[in-house]
Amino acid sequence: MHKTFHNHGMDAQKLAEYLVKLPLVANMAGHKKVQYTVNDYILPGEDNLEGQFVVDLFKMTTPEIIEKWFDGEENAAELLMSSK
Repeated sequence: MHKTFHNHGMDAQKLAEYLVKLPLVANMAGHKKVQYTVNDYILPGEDNLEGQFVVDLFKMTTPEIIEKWFDGEENAAELLMSSK
């Protein structure tokens, strides 16, 4: 079975909370860019898939993200088309 974004077992609510809080944490840390906060402060554990995904968004290339989280371009395209 292919592991796409949806069957990695991520909690969409938890992921949304991470993304909303990230600029708030960056502001408190005095960072001009959220990426600096991700690099310096976000160290998700193995069981924290949402945190891993957020870190990967800022540290990986787009092709790397597509491969890791969406199991390649074909599956990513299918997921994108099915979500319309």
